[in-house]
Amino acid sequence: MSLISYVNINFENINVNREIELKYLFVTIEGTLQIHINNDLHFDEPEVMLVELAGVITDWLADIRSNKNKDFIYETMDHNEPILKFNYFDNECYQIDSIWAKMDGIYLLPKYIIIAEFENYLKTLEDSLKKTMNIDLEEMLNFWREF
Repeated sequence: MSLISYVNINFENINVNREIELKYLFVTIEGTLQIHINNDLHFDEPEVMLVELAGVITDWLADIRSNKNKDFIYETMDHNEPILKFNYFDNECYQIDSIWAKMDGIYLLPKYIIIAEFENYLKTLEDSLKKTMNIDLEEMLNFWREF
């Protein structure tokens, strides 16, 4: 078991079907989600619903800021089991787990690194949606919550 000191979570290749009604647009905003651990590719999955993931991240961050150490579980409407989990382990650390992991092993990530990467993900997605499609992430998250 290793305590990880560096994690990078990002996405590429946002694709949108613009013919979909605005309130369902969040379902069509997809991209390749990548997670690097100590510069090694741990997760690399195309066609991840980026706004849906942002909603799950936003809700988890709200709980964490309320001093709840809870697991992060990303269950997508595209798959019948969680595709990404950060399981609370101990002492402000989480163990990353994915059905599509590219690396074997047990990796512990400090909570502050996950929070920083999730906040970075949200900011980068917000900026990308605004720049490339003139779409507001918060508006998309509201549609996602109503769905």
